[in-house]
Amino acid sequence: MRKVTDLIIDALKDEEDYKFKINMLIASLLSPSAEEDNLTLEKEKQSQEWLKEILEFAESYEGDKKEYIDYIANKVRDLIHD
Repeated sequence: MRKVTDLIIDALKDEEDYKFKINMLIASLLSPSAEEDNLTLEKEKQSQEWLKEILEFAESYEGDKKEYIDYIANKVRDLIHD
């Protein structure tokens, strides 16, 4: 099974749509699926773990899209419930 950071790395390879792809990935971690009324505690916990993985990746990222990844890191920090 692929890690959430693998999806970000793949998205960063797409020069035109990387921002859209990463934004959609993060949004999918925050939104309940269409057939659910609310997130279960287990799903919310998993989403928080994935957000933490994204933050760890963003904080260590040194590539050419660092400015955008720093922006994402700041947004993800606001979304993590500690």
